[in-house]
Amino acid sequence: MISFHEALELLLKNVPLLPIERCRLEIASGRVLRSTIIADREFPAFDRVMMDGYALRLNDWEMGNRDFRVTGSAPAGNRKRHSLRKSGAAWK
Repeated sequence: MISFHEALELLLKNVPLLPIERCRLEIASGRVLRSTIIADREFPAFDRVMMDGYALRLNDWEMGNRDFRVTGSAPAGNRKRHSLRKSGAAWK
């Protein structure tokens, strides 16, 4: 018996590649991208809140603290940094 990786390599060596098609992004669902995409800059170009959740200090968590007081908030897109005090959390 061969390993998964050996089987995958064997399969990929023997399956013909389909021709490249260009299509609009709106109809690209279900297709496989055949080339690597490289951004010309970081996105976003600055630190900002990207998703909902809570921020807390990792050190507090690692020290066993599970009781945090929410001391501030940062709505999506907000660039303002919020300093967290010991056992503090911020809603994002």
